[in-house]
Amino acid sequence: MPFDSAIEKLKAQYEFYEGQDEDIIAVLSRYPFLIMDLNRIHEIKCQYFDGAPMSLCYISETGWLEDADLSAAVVFDDDLWDKKFKSSFDKFQEECWQEMSQEAHRFISVGFE
Repeated sequence: MPFDSAIEKLKAQYEFYEGQDEDIIAVLSRYPFLIMDLNRIHEIKCQYFDGAPMSLCYISETGWLEDADLSAAVVFDDDLWDKKFKSSFDKFQEECWQEMSQEAHRFISVGFE
């Protein structure tokens, strides 16, 4: 799949944090293997929390692209978050970690908002 098409697919799956499109795309263009991992995380999210949206955030404490991370987060409304979801989220997070490529472990964190 061409890079531009892969980015459009990710934008349909994730809400990119406002003002971070360029930074997120820069990370993905430098490390294109992350696209497949983010697609897989979204697939796993759909198995656990089908209706919940996901966000994608760029994080860099140093400002250097080489030190950047991407945070993929399931967005829960207050009425969706309860003990059942907490238990499911732990399983979801573990499955994501197991399904991600070893290379992606350094770049992607999975959480919730």
